[in-house]
Amino acid sequence: MKNKYIILIGIILVIAIVSIVVFINNNKKEDNNVKTIELINAINNNSNLPIKYMSKYESSDEKLQEYEKINNYMSNDFKDEDISFSYYGYPNDESEYYLGSILLFTNKYNILGVTIGDNMKTAIDKLKNYGFKLEESNNNFISILNYEDFTVKIEANTNSYEESEDEVIIGTIQLEVKSKYLGNRTY
Repeated sequence: MKNKYIILIGIILVIAIVSIVVFINNNKKEDNNVKTIELINAINNNSNLPIKYMSKYESSDEKLQEYEKINNYMSNDFKDEDISFSYYGYPNDESEYYLGSILLFTNKYNILGVTIGDNMKTAIDKLKNYGFKLEESNNNFISILNYEDFTVKIEANTNSYEESEDEVIIGTIQLEVKSKYLGNRTY
């Protein structure tokens, strides 16, 4: 009889622990979703992009006619002389297509107030104010900042490689959200 109570108590404890772990994981997912939405709103409210970031492909179709379409197997890519952007499945390749990657070539557009020609160190500080963390930096000539599933890659203008770190200017900026192939590879 004593063993039955011990087994019953053990089962109840296991169920309680599993319930707590599931509850904590669900709350973390909700927190991450809120942070993701906040960042997307910040990007759309504090950037002058021609199309809203993380907008659905279908909702942007009319605006996309202004851009050259680039054939790509895993995404719908568009560009002009100022900007390039890609729509792909998010959070994985079988999901709906969203505007997930933007690459700036000129200072016509900005991402969170950062544009081509800006000072690299100042730009990094601006992005940090939005919660991005500097993950990699090659003497500030290539810098990678991350926020949840989002990455901003900033590359220096090749003419400024000889400058001191404080004087390096930006040559290209790329913003992308990480999406997964069903084989768990990111692209």
